[in-house]
Amino acid sequence: MTRSRLCVVMATITLIGCGDNGTRVPANALVVSNGAVIDGTGAPPIVDGVVVVVGERIRAVGEATAYQIPEDVRTVDAGGGTILPGIINSHTHSTHDPAVRRAFLTDGVTTVCNLGTTLERLPLFDSASVAEGPAARGYWAGPIITAPGGYPGPVYGFEFTWEVASPAEARASVAELLDRGADMIKIALAPGDPRDPWPVLDLARVRAIVEEAHARGVLVRAHVFEPYLVEDIVLPAAVDVIEHEPMPILTPDQERRVLESDDPGAELFDVVAPEYVQLLERLVEHGTVIVPTLDGGIGPLFTNPDRSPLEQTVLDLHLEAVRRFHALG
Repeated sequence: MTRSRLCVVMATITLIGCGDNGTRVPANALVVSNGAVIDGTGAPPIVDGVVVVVGERIRAVGEATAYQIPEDVRTVDAGGGTILPGIINSHTHSTHDPAVRRAFLTDGVTTVCNLGTTLERLPLFDSASVAEGPAARGYWAGPIITAPGGYPGPVYGFEFTWEVASPAEARASVAELLDRGADMIKIALAPGDPRDPWPVLDLARVRAIVEEAHARGVLVRAHVFEPYLVEDIVLPAAVDVIEHEPMPILTPDQERRVLESDDPGAELFDVVAPEYVQLLERLVEHGTVIVPTLDGGIGPLFTNPDRSPLEQTVLDLHLEAVRRFHALG
């Protein structure tokens, strides 16, 4: 659909009323109409739907014929397009610029979470709008807490890192970032190339980070790919969110078996089970969230119609892992 035919509802999504035939809309309401409503519940689209907003609450969603709309009520004409709840992008970077967040909003994304930026850019998150118009809401973590010399410094620059060498420094770093207005804490658990690994936070420092953050009521989100770090640090320290998808590294024999399988996605769980499935089960038991960021990691594989067998296998493995984690609850 084109941008001009997309209408996004930004009000708090709390449906507290539905219309029977002839239900009258309050005079102080805002009515979004003349579009197909996708309400986010999985129900079929409402072809000729309306969304009734009063204040910051969505009061009703339904068929237009079910409501009496006063002539003088405020309205937004969706132009025959699509009306849907605002989308949340829970893992972004480079969204400190209000112009970038404005572009997100134009495409239907009403909220973005920035999971790694520099101290110098933090004041830009205070501006929810600029002269050109409103922008998507921004939540941010600031610099990424890491071990001295650790990721993301060697790759993206050390202005993106907040290095801590001890549990005491870890606690102090959390307190200072939150005092500066951070909405969440991001940590890096990324050893990189095992032949020449980067330093990684140990369990004591991560526990200190989580305890300090939880005492202040905020989440800790970890950049991590390796399942062993999930086992050794993420779960024992009660980290809240895993950013990216921790995937097992297959042995050459496992890779061969997967490539020879007619269903390589499902085959993943035959060649690495029960360890990987058990890890996913433990994450569910602990209430740990995974933000897979598949588009950022393997995005080109989704759009390439000429995927090689190996590329197809990589795509299938990642998608099957997401399916299995979702199926576990």
